[in-house]
Amino acid sequence: MKRAGLVAGMLALLASCTGNAEERSVPLPSTSPSASTSPLPPLSSVARAARIGPHAFVRTCESSVYGELSRQTVETNSVRAGPLYLIGLPGYAHARASEFRRPNGRLNAVKVLAVARRAATLSIAPADRPHASLIYDPHRFSAGRVERGDYRVTFQVCHPPPDRYGTQFNGGFLVDGVRCIALNVAWDGGAHHRRILASFGAGNCLG
Repeated sequence: MKRAGLVAGMLALLASCTGNAEERSVPLPSTSPSASTSPLPPLSSVARAARIGPHAFVRTCESSVYGELSRQTVETNSVRAGPLYLIGLPGYAHARASEFRRPNGRLNAVKVLAVARRAATLSIAPADRPHASLIYDPHRFSAGRVERGDYRVTFQVCHPPPDRYGTQFNGGFLVDGVRCIALNVAWDGGAHHRRILASFGAGNCLG
């Protein structure tokens, strides 16, 4: 019950986030799933962002979102790697396998709000890319399949207003089942980096 309450609270916070700028449209191949099946709310407007490769994306300051997240909320409910906080991620450690899949064979999005205090790049470790991807490109929120997500996302930062902690980006992960996923976070142009293990229904991941 405690985990369910935490996840429910985080999803409510994610749902309350609002887009604050316009984004350049990034066309997808015709095989992209219909947006009507999107498990994540879209930005309120299309945000300026950049696709720099088939599985690499940049979320710019202009594409950030905002919600009523205090510093205490961010720091208490996150997995942190350097300047990047992944809000709600701890709550998925004991999720049921059914939370990641739908009856039709597509995947549910695991909603994780990214909060950046400095520019940072989040990536899925190469060995885990057959099983997990990132969906922080609003045009891929309806991906439904791991190979339709991204393996590397760079989060740029703004100078947030006083009532906002860090620069916030809505999105999350696609994971094909219960497992531990290795994530790499780099900042300061790659001068600093950290690897963390994220648990999706696998309890405590020790690495």
